Amino acid sequence: MNASFEYDSPEREQPDLEGVEKIDALNEISSRIVSKRPDKSLILANEALKLSQDSEYSRGHIESLINLAQCYKQLGKPEDSLPLLIQALQKSRETGDVEKESVLLNKIALLYKLTGDYASSADYYFRALKATEETGDEELMGKILNNLANLYCSWDKFDKAEEYHLKLLSIREKNGPSEELAHTFNNLGNLYYKLKQHEKSLDFNQRALEIKNIYGDKQSIANTLSNIARNHLQLFFEKGNEKHLEKAKDSLAEVLKVRRDSKNIQGLATTYIDLAKLHFAMKETKGALENLEKSMKIASEGSMKTILLDVYREFAETHEKCGDYENALKYNKLYSILKNEIFSEESNLRAVELHAKYEKEKIEKQNEIMRLKIEANEKLESLVEQRTHELKMEIERRIKSEDEILKFKTLTDEAAYGAAISDSSGKIIYVNKSLENMTGWSAEELLGRNLTVLQPSDSEFSTDKIISVLTLSHSAFTSEITAVRKDGTIFPALINPGLIRDTQGNILYLQSSVIDITERKKMEAQLRQNQKMLAIGTMASGIAHDFNNILGSISTFAESAKKELPENSAAQPMVENILVTISKAKEFVKEILLFSRDREKELKPVNISQLVEETAELLTKSLPEKIKANIEIEKTRCKVLSDPSHINQMLLNLFENAKFAMRGKGGTISVKLKEDGPDKILMSISDTGEGMDKSTLDRIFEPYFTTKKEGEGSGIGLAIVHGLVKKSNGEITVYSEPGRGTVFNIYFNTLSRVKFPDTKKTTLPMTGTERILFVDDEALFAETIEEILKRLGYRIKAVNRAEEALFVFSDDPEGFDLLIADYTMPGISGPELALKIREIRPDIPVLFCSGLLNAEKEDSVQSIPRARVITKPVPVNDLAAAIRSILDDK
Repeated sequence: MNASFEYDSPEREQPDLEGVEKIDALNEISSRIVSKRPDKSLILANEALKLSQDSEYSRGHIESLINLAQCYKQLGKPEDSLPLLIQALQKSRETGDVEKESVLLNKIALLYKLTGDYASSADYYFRALKATEETGDEELMGKILNNLANLYCSWDKFDKAEEYHLKLLSIREKNGPSEELAHTFNNLGNLYYKLKQHEKSLDFNQRALEIKNIYGDKQSIANTLSNIARNHLQLFFEKGNEKHLEKAKDSLAEVLKVRRDSKNIQGLATTYIDLAKLHFAMKETKGALENLEKSMKIASEGSMKTILLDVYREFAETHEKCGDYENALKYNKLYSILKNEIFSEESNLRAVELHAKYEKEKIEKQNEIMRLKIEANEKLESLVEQRTHELKMEIERRIKSEDEILKFKTLTDEAAYGAAISDSSGKIIYVNKSLENMTGWSAEELLGRNLTVLQPSDSEFSTDKIISVLTLSHSAFTSEITAVRKDGTIFPALINPGLIRDTQGNILYLQSSVIDITERKKMEAQLRQNQKMLAIGTMASGIAHDFNNILGSISTFAESAKKELPENSAAQPMVENILVTISKAKEFVKEILLFSRDREKELKPVNISQLVEETAELLTKSLPEKIKANIEIEKTRCKVLSDPSHINQMLLNLFENAKFAMRGKGGTISVKLKEDGPDKILMSISDTGEGMDKSTLDRIFEPYFTTKKEGEGSGIGLAIVHGLVKKSNGEITVYSEPGRGTVFNIYFNTLSRVKFPDTKKTTLPMTGTERILFVDDEALFAETIEEILKRLGYRIKAVNRAEEALFVFSDDPEGFDLLIADYTMPGISGPELALKIREIRPDIPVLFCSGLLNAEKEDSVQSIPRARVITKPVPVNDLAAAIRSILDDK
């Protein structure tokens, strides 16, 4: 062949050669230009491959395949390279070329590593190592050992990485000092640095430096010095010995000089980060920040994103250690943004730790954990099914008699899932340890019995039915069943049966794999419950604003009607009851929100006898004619630590439960309250209804458990009662029998006795003469508030749209002393309107009204000077007090 032939450009004609020489020439040119022109190299390699196949030229065929694989790798398609190299490997084995085989095994292992298949990569490296031991090629053996060590480092298997680095070291030390030996020392130093064994790491870095001072270039020496400096810094942090600081300082000074002289921009950026760490260790914060600024400038100008990521992290940690949390948060945010840009699937956990988490996020994270656990279980089931299939195939090959069953036993005795083998009639001939533990039966107790002993008597599964299904489908299947333990308790399980046949296809045995899925079922139920609770919270938040607006209008109308009625009017008590009911409705909305968000409410001393009496009398008015009420309240001045709305809601839910128990038949609801010893108060609610059996009693406090038909109730009422009793540090017990009614006893701890006034003091609402601009999108509510505030002496202009309010204010900015605005309105919201009005007149105070007040709204209002927020429905006295408070707060 013509060895001087060149192919430097696509335009140049190919050589006019024939046969073997042409194939060798094409392969030589293809391999020479692959790094610069992989597209052209691919054409030449394909042509060489075709010619070698036609001429049956084995060596040329192998080289063509290798060149093609190299082309695809260069083009970023390692997955297309693998099949070609495997073909070349098979061909080299056919020709008996062991040297070529070892080279190809090494290349294939490297490609598997690039595709992320570390297990296959390791397998091929071991095969390459074995082939190289036969050829005695120490240079290639060194490369393979180095590749193996690097693979295990990437795989986070550092003990294996250490083993193969040390094997490589023993080979290279035999040949004396060399650049390759220095490289091995460096690799070991880097490995021990990852393992935080800094003294070992320092030792190997220094041994590498000794060799590099003889053989290496300045850049290589600088890299090793940089590693030495980092080890000295870590040893200072561990031991506090300042000699390590001085050595780190000397090493970094030399590294900085080399990288400045060579204009190694990337190296300079990392050196400044190391210098920043050094300065911080020396308690020179200013110097640390200056070096980080230099590194950030270089990395930004050079678009070195990974280095910039390190800079942001160091900035954040330095500021945090100095107590500058504002800048720490700033750089954490920059770090998070850049990290998400580089690694789209990663999140910045540090930034999340510096922000408060809302309860909704907590529930969603719990759901995600549950989902991942369920997925893990499903994967386990899939693996079990796969393993079962593999075992079945193994059994079909190996089991021909009872003796073969004993051999199979070793495959399943220690398995995590249950396994059983029975003959075609269902008689059990083998069970593993896991099935014994799962069912409570010992192997001796199960052997010889029918498989049906593991299932309830009414189970539809039978050996004949399973064999029939398997015979018709010609494949194994997985089914969820109810299994039974020796003690009679049942549990959910997955069964995966399969048939074992002899070589003639006759059925010998039925083998079954069993998984206890009790925990999975519990997790699924908990996930469903969390999802229901999240849905309740979402629904409650969505309707609370509108519902409180409606309550606000009703409350305002009722208070206006009360003022218009004479004091001795028969309608006065009715209006009072309307106002009391509105107040309780408002508290119930709050309780639903609190329960759905799992937030604690502040507890306070409560006069329970007065509260229970008032609430019980109010609730009895809603009872149907067939149900009578018996109220026995012992007058006590003891306080309990609770919340009035908690007590109200307990009574409401227990009343509703009792009414349902006596539906259609009638009966008596009794509410009793008395002191139970020196430090307890007992509140008892009983009914003469249908009662409950033990199985129902065991579950009544479970959320969403109900005996009611669809549409009659959600099953959450008693769960709420149980939760509220616990929040009040109380205890609840229940006694019931079918046909004999139900009694709920709630025990509260008492506080010290305190005298309570028998009557409430009434105060007149505060008045004023200031000018108010009022805006609310509920026209009827706006008109009513306008009328009430006029009666209190205020001059008020009420409008229904934020745009109209802005127009009215712009026309006369000095004509108003206060803006009252609904927080949530169509188009422009209350806060947005306030900001626009403040642009015209910055000093005007603002009072917001909101149907639903949460932390986000409170934070939003706090950011606006001289602004406050109140929750609808708001009584006239409270509204008047809020107006005076914000107007008088100069």
